[in-house]
Amino acid sequence: MAFLCGYEILEEVANGGFSTVYRVQEQEPPYREFAAKKFNDITDHSIFEQEVLSLHAVSGVENTQQFFRAIRHQDQLVILTDYIEGEPLKNRIDRLGPISEKSAINFTFTLCKVIDALHNLGIHHLDIKPSNVLIDQHNTLTLTDFGIAEAADTPRSEITKTDFSYTAPEKYHGYHHAGSDIYALGVSLFYLLTGTLPFNIHATSDAHKMLCHCTHQVNLPDGISSDVHTLLESMLQKSPTKRIGMTELLNQLAQLVAKPLSDTKLKKPNKKVKTTPSEEECFAEAARKNIPFGQYRYALLCEDENTSDALYWYTQAAEAGFSRAQNNLALLHMNQGNEEQALHWYLKAASSDNAFSQYNLARLYERKGNKQKAMHWYQQAAQNGHERAQNTVAIKLENDNKQANAFTLYQRAAYSGFKASQFNLGLMYENQVTPNQDINHKDMARFWYGLAAAQDHTKAQQRLKKL
Repeated sequence: MAFLCGYEILEEVANGGFSTVYRVQEQEPPYREFAAKKFNDITDHSIFEQEVLSLHAVSGVENTQQFFRAIRHQDQLVILTDYIEGEPLKNRIDRLGPISEKSAINFTFTLCKVIDALHNLGIHHLDIKPSNVLIDQHNTLTLTDFGIAEAADTPRSEITKTDFSYTAPEKYHGYHHAGSDIYALGVSLFYLLTGTLPFNIHATSDAHKMLCHCTHQVNLPDGISSDVHTLLESMLQKSPTKRIGMTELLNQLAQLVAKPLSDTKLKKPNKKVKTTPSEEECFAEAARKNIPFGQYRYALLCEDENTSDALYWYTQAAEAGFSRAQNNLALLHMNQGNEEQALHWYLKAASSDNAFSQYNLARLYERKGNKQKAMHWYQQAAQNGHERAQNTVAIKLENDNKQANAFTLYQRAAYSGFKASQFNLGLMYENQVTPNQDINHKDMARFWYGLAAAQDHTKAQQRLKKL
């Protein structure tokens, strides 16, 4: 008999890269069952925290998994939700094959109404796909996995962890909106009808797959009705301004549900793309099509052999507002001794909350002897999750005898896996200068020293032996 945070484990339900899901049961009456999602990486709490916030926000929305509690206990991060007897929709398709137009449109209509409810709450799911939809024996659908869901007004210049096969092209430009979920729903509809993806790409890296997906044209399946063909085309438009909107999509789906669609499955498989451009060809094509992420990636390829080309493409992406390109452009200018241009681009990226540029800007001001501006940007970078900046600011706070504030920043960086902060947090526990006095400081010191030691932090390894 195995247990997880006080709950009896009945069975393992799913195992993925980021987490493992178990069916668990209370040890006391009424012996309720839950789905317990245990996060595999305890060094980075950001996905865990984001999912908890999103599940709180969508509480009560029909056809979504309902939140019960979150547990953060030493080396375990667990989210409890209601347990749903069923299987991922993708598993059913993979096991039994594609479904009929009628069933696919009914399922898509159900999911579209769920997504619309989320959007009305100001939330974009951003990970719509059949593997994140549970289906029970009554064909009831439940949308799950809110790990990368975000508020509708959240600006983003970085690419989030996601399944690139379902990712809308605008996310490669560094932003998302309501249409991003519609695009992913369109890819999901395609999968329900064919058992394959619209883009059969053989890529060598995630970035390669992302940009091939962004530039490849969709091969719509043979054998579908003209109505569903038109619907898929409108949902899978590359440009979000040309993509069908939510109100029109709901109306079209409602009309299709009322129509006598085919109950038979497609006989012909989707046509496959015969060749995939090489990584360099794909990045170059994306760059020429003015996709900032493509320009940024192509510049990275050029940097070792042709600095002038790298400078050109970084500049193109930087002028389009892509903050990672702005940061790299600044680094390139610094290497060429052009400090004024470097400062200009660091400031541009820093003003977009690019934590790397904020940290680099702080270091630049520190070298120039401007301690006040340096600390300002270290603090900004720390607020935006830059672990080195958090550690730097925490050291300053600790030197100023602001132990509680230092502890909080060390903890944030340590949870993200930054070994220097894990070591410093271990020191605070060993010296018993933490805000929480109701715990075993020696055990916590061992825990944090252990994490740092596992990353070959020499001093942590030495302290661990002495405890």
